[in-house]
Amino acid sequence: MTPPAAGRRLLARIDAFLDSSPLGSAEPIDVGPLRAFLSRVSWPYYARPRPDLDLSGSGAVAARDLAATADVLRGSGAPVAYEWVQELVPSMESAARESGLDVTMHPLLVLDTL
Repeated sequence: MTPPAAGRRLLARIDAFLDSSPLGSAEPIDVGPLRAFLSRVSWPYYARPRPDLDLSGSGAVAARDLAATADVLRGSGAPVAYEWVQELVPSMESAARESGLDVTMHPLLVLDTL
């Protein structure tokens, strides 16, 4: 389900924050439609969809994209983990499940402060 325009703008802002927050301590590596964050500190980061691409279409992210990104993460010694905003990249869940990954969905809660 596509959120209304105001909801999409809010999700895009949240997504931009989620993409930028690791940049102070990780090297971003773009792998197709995904971005892996290779940590320069003692904790690992994840891979996620690239916010500069429109990945809202059916099949925008496929299992092969996750496999390519997993190779980059593993190659750096990081565990394979993905995070995404489901409403912006709906194909990510099915690609992850097709890849044999355990998927845990968490609601994104936003407090409207007037």
